[in-house]
Amino acid sequence: LPTGFGNGFAAGSTAISLRGLGATSTLVLLNGRRMAPFARADDGQKSFTDLSTVPMEAVERIEILKDGASSTYGADAIAGVVNIILRRDFTGLVAKAEVGQSRYRDGEMAKGSLTWGLGTLDNDGYNVLLNIESYANKELMNKDRSERRWIGAGDIRRWGYPQNTQFAAGFITPGASSATPTGALRDPVSGNFVSLPGCSALSATTAQDPAGGCLWYADQFRAMQPEIGGLNVYTRFTKRLAGGHEAYAEAGYSRRDTEFAMIPPSVSPTVAFPPNAQFPTGVINYAVGPQAIVLAANHPQNPYGTPVRLRYSAFDVGPSTRSADNAFMRVVAGVRGQVAGWDYDTAYVHSRSTLDLDYSNMLNMPALAAALGDPNSPLFPYYIGAQAGRNPAALYAAIARSATSHSTTRLDILDFKASRELMQLPGGALGVAFGAEYRREKLDNPSLSGTENGSINANYVAAAGDQDIKAVFVEVAAPVLKGVEVNGALRYDRYENFSSTTPKVGAKWTPIPTFALRGTYSEGFRAPGPAESGVASQSTGTATARDPIRCSNNVPAAGGATLADCAVAVGAVKIGNPNLRPETSKGVTLGLVWDPLVGTSIALDAWRIKRSDEINPLPYNEAAALP
Repeated sequence: LPTGFGNGFAAGSTAISLRGLGATSTLVLLNGRRMAPFARADDGQKSFTDLSTVPMEAVERIEILKDGASSTYGADAIAGVVNIILRRDFTGLVAKAEVGQSRYRDGEMAKGSLTWGLGTLDNDGYNVLLNIESYANKELMNKDRSERRWIGAGDIRRWGYPQNTQFAAGFITPGASSATPTGALRDPVSGNFVSLPGCSALSATTAQDPAGGCLWYADQFRAMQPEIGGLNVYTRFTKRLAGGHEAYAEAGYSRRDTEFAMIPPSVSPTVAFPPNAQFPTGVINYAVGPQAIVLAANHPQNPYGTPVRLRYSAFDVGPSTRSADNAFMRVVAGVRGQVAGWDYDTAYVHSRSTLDLDYSNMLNMPALAAALGDPNSPLFPYYIGAQAGRNPAALYAAIARSATSHSTTRLDILDFKASRELMQLPGGALGVAFGAEYRREKLDNPSLSGTENGSINANYVAAAGDQDIKAVFVEVAAPVLKGVEVNGALRYDRYENFSSTTPKVGAKWTPIPTFALRGTYSEGFRAPGPAESGVASQSTGTATARDPIRCSNNVPAAGGATLADCAVAVGAVKIGNPNLRPETSKGVTLGLVWDPLVGTSIALDAWRIKRSDEINPLPYNEAAALP
C-alpha cells in the first residue's frame, strides 16, 4: 500500500475513498468490525482508518459494498464499506519475500512475511494462526533524479527562455519577497526586498540572473518518497465448544515508521496564535511590532543603519526531517454459535492507535529574534547567507530545535448480532437479522511542542474529546417471487447530542441464472468526530488577504504602499463546534450483472449520492475575505 499522507497532518498513513467522497465517508472494517482511527485526524479534524495496519498476507478476501451502508454499520458508511476478511482456518507454513526498485534503479523496497497455521476446526476442534510481516522502503530524494532535476528547479532555459523568467520557488529577483538562501533585506526607502550578495556560492544552479538574482533549487533537500519501515503481527485462536458454539480471540499489532525530508526552514513574516488566543491580545506577531524578527541596525550584514525586515531560507540550519512513528493494536474476544435456530455472534473489541511526531530543525523564534536583532544577546550576531560559515555550533543549538507530539485514539466496542430463516416464500426462505452495539471513541491529539506558546514557526493544531454511541439495527431479505428478492434494513444510532435513524431498501431481479438487474435506495449519515465537535479542538493558521484600500485591483496605492503590502498575512483560529449536527445523505444505485462465461462477470452500475449539511472547515483565505 502506498503512503497516502507522506507529509501532512496524517503523515505515515494510508486511506481509501469510495465514490470520490473522501476517506471519512468510507467505513473500513476488519472481520466485520471497526478499528481505531489513525491517531491523528487528517487536516486536524477528519478521522479515518489507516489501511497500513492490516496484515495483507493474512487477508482471505475483501468485500466492498458501494451502495451505502449506514443502515447496517452506522456512521461513516455514506460512500460504502470495505470489509477486510482475514484467514480463519489456515494450516501449514508459507514464507514470502520480495524486493524491488524503480525503473531508475532507485527507491528500493523489500518485504518479507511468514504465515503459520495449526489445527483444523472440523478434525481437531481448534485452529491457531500466526502472521508476521516486515517491510521497508528506501528514501528517494528529488536531487537523486539527475536527469529530471531541471523540472524541480523550474529551469526552463533549455527552451530558450531568459534566466529572469524562471518559475522555481527558489528563484530570486530584486524586489521579490520570497525567502532566499542569501537573505533578502527590506530597503527602508523603497520598501522592496533586496537580495544580499553571494548566491553564486550557494546555488545548485549557478547561472546568475542578469537582473541581480539567481536560480536556486530549494527542492534538492526534499524527498519525493519517504523512508518507511514497518512490522505487522497478527494471531488468531479459534476453539470449537460443545453444543455448536465457538470461541475465538484475535490480536494484532502494527508499527510503521516514516521519515520525510523537507526543505530548510525559512525566516519570513509569521503570526503565531497560541490556543485560546484572541486578536489582537495573545497573538505573537513576528512580522511587525516589538516581537518582529528584524536584522539589527548594527548587524554586520545590514547596510542600511536601521533595523530592517528580512526573508531568509536558512540552508545553514539544514533540512528539516519529519518523523512519524505510528503503532496500532487491536484485540477481539468473542463467542458465536447457534441457539434455538438463531445464528449469533457477540464480541468485545479494544483497539488503540498512537502516533509520535518529531519535526527536526524547527526555528526557535525567540532565540532567532535575539540572534538577529538583539545586540545584547550572547547569540548575536547570527550571520546569514554567504557568511553563515562564521557561526558557532552553539548558535545553531539555540535557534534550531525539535518539535514533538504524542497522539492517541482509542475504540472500545461491545456488540451482538443474530440471524435466522423465518419462513418459506415463493422465491425461497425469508431471512431476518438484528443486532445491537455499544461503542466508545476517544481521541487525544496534542499540538506540536512549541506551538502552545508560539515559540516555533508552526501552526497550533490540537484535538481532544470522547463520545459514547449506542445502536440497534434490523435487516430483512425476502425472496418474494422466484428470481425476485427484496431486502431492507433500518438502524437507530444514539449519540450524546443527537440521534439518527437510517433506512435502506433494495431489490434484485434475476430472470435467468446469468443475468440480474438490481437497485437500492439508502440514507446515511456521518457523525461529527471529537476533532470536529470537541471544544478542546483548535487549529490556527494564516491566510493572505488583500487590503482593498492600499491595494485596489492589485495595484499599490500612492503614498507608500508596495506589492509586499498587498498580500497581508492574517491569522485565524478554528475551534470545534459542539453544536454540529451530522452530515446526511440520500443515495440511489441502479445496475446489472452479467455472467456470460464461467469465471467471468460483468457489472455496470449507475449511482447518485447527495450529501447535506456537509461538515468542512472554512479555509483560512475564505475566512480572511469575510467582512
